[in-house]
Amino acid sequence: MQPAYFNTTLVKVHRVHNAFIKFSNAASTSVDFQSFASCFFAAEYFLSQLAAASVSDLAAVGLSGEKFKAQYRDLQLRRDQLFNAAIKRAYDYELKEAQTLKTNRGKKRRMDSLLQMILATQALSPANYEYLRKLFG
Repeated sequence: MQPAYFNTTLVKVHRVHNAFIKFSNAASTSVDFQSFASCFFAAEYFLSQLAAASVSDLAAVGLSGEKFKAQYRDLQLRRDQLFNAAIKRAYDYELKEAQTLKTNRGKKRRMDSLLQMILATQALSPANYEYLRKLFG
């Protein structure tokens, strides 16, 4: 029989892994920038927990510790790219939706609202601000 610690730790590692997958998938497909940002930060948190977990705990549930450490480093290195991709998805979605509006004023307001919402997240890097300047011209 396994000690209670062992079972509790494994359940926690398994739950953290499931949460990471859920939030990572949601972030990578979201067309709503606020949803992307929330899911990105949640996925980052859970990935950091997996990266910090012991190799033996990860192995006990069939996961590789080095994989998560490398993924976490990669996530940090590609943060600007991921945010820019999310900005582009939101922009493309809102532009398509804006085309259904009758007036240019309404279309402009919709796109301005998107820009203001993205800026309000306060999670952007200088590279993201530069991308926004180019995208919204």
